[in-house]
Amino acid sequence: MNATEIKDGEIALITTDNGRIVQLAMTVEQHKTLSMVLSAMTQQSPLVKMGEEYDLVLKRTVRTYKKIHNE
Repeated sequence: MNATEIKDGEIALITTDNGRIVQLAMTVEQHKTLSMVLSAMTQQSPLVKMGEEYDLVLKRTVRTYKKIHNE
């Protein structure tokens, strides 16, 4: 999905050609709300940046990987 296809107020995952999710599209108001929620959540327990092995991938990417590697 191209970011220009997203209508105001919609939320969409933006992916690269290899299926990695690189961003979540949202409106300015949604971003402010999410920032406030995350700020409140992390006051007692900070968020931790997780390693690449925890990156989200699309199901079709997993199926393709399994086909290629006979899993």
